[in-house]
Amino acid sequence: MSPLVIVMGKVVHGSGDGKKLGFPTLNIKISDELADFIYGVYAGYVYINDTKYTTAVHYGPRRVFNEDTALLEAHVLEFNEEVYNHIIRLELIEFIRPTLDFSSTEELVEQMHKDVQLVKEVLKNLGDV
Repeated sequence: MSPLVIVMGKVVHGSGDGKKLGFPTLNIKISDELADFIYGVYAGYVYINDTKYTTAVHYGPRRVFNEDTALLEAHVLEFNEEVYNHIIRLELIEFIRPTLDFSSTEELVEQMHKDVQLVKEVLKNLGDV
C-alpha cells in the first residue's frame, strides 16, 4: 500500500515522557509535509539505517501533558536504540484514530496499548508485517 505521506526528518530530543510511560518514541522535527494532516495516531513504518521497522505514530498536541504544540512522535516496535540527530524516513500508512483527550496518564497508557495492537493488526492485514 502506498503511504499517505512520507516524511524525512531529524530525530530530536523530547521530554522523555514516552519512555517513562513504557512507550519510548523518536521525536521527529516536523516538516511542511504534515501541514494539512489530521491530528491523530497512524500506522506506519520508519527506516533507520536502511532497516524498516513497524511504528505507531502520533501527530498532534499532547493534551494530557497540557501541551498545545503539535509534535510528531514515533513509537518504533522492537527497537530500543538512541538515534538522536539521525535523519530518518517515516511513512504514514493508515489513519488509526484522532487525537483524544485523556484525564490521566494511566488512561493514555491503556489507549496506547490498544493503539499498538491495532497498528500491528492493520499492517498485518495489509500484508506488510
